[in-house]
Amino acid sequence: MKFVIPAAEDENAAEHLYGAIKKFAVLQTRLRLTERRVFSIEYFIDGLRYFGEVGKTHPELGEQVFAILEADTRAYLLCSPNRCVYRNEPMLIESRLIRRVIYFEDVTQLEPAE
Repeated sequence: MKFVIPAAEDENAAEHLYGAIKKFAVLQTRLRLTERRVFSIEYFIDGLRYFGEVGKTHPELGEQVFAILEADTRAYLLCSPNRCVYRNEPMLIESRLIRRVIYFEDVTQLEPAE
């Protein structure tokens, strides 16, 4: 799967929006972000399993995930329209809660050849 940002009309718009989301996230959290692009994360809070995937509605946020950013501390930031895309800070998932991370380049490798 190619890198995508929901609501972006094309690749250029996706890149522009992704850059803006990253800048806003850094301003809000003061975390340094990696360059890796995250497709999905699986994590547990209080014994409950959660799954965040770009393009899908996240149950805790109640909104579509636009981006998942990886901090150099291995914490992850879930970004939705009301959490880091247009306002407010992203949802922070601490590294100790993470069970699985899939990057866009990993998804590409899993896709069948055409």
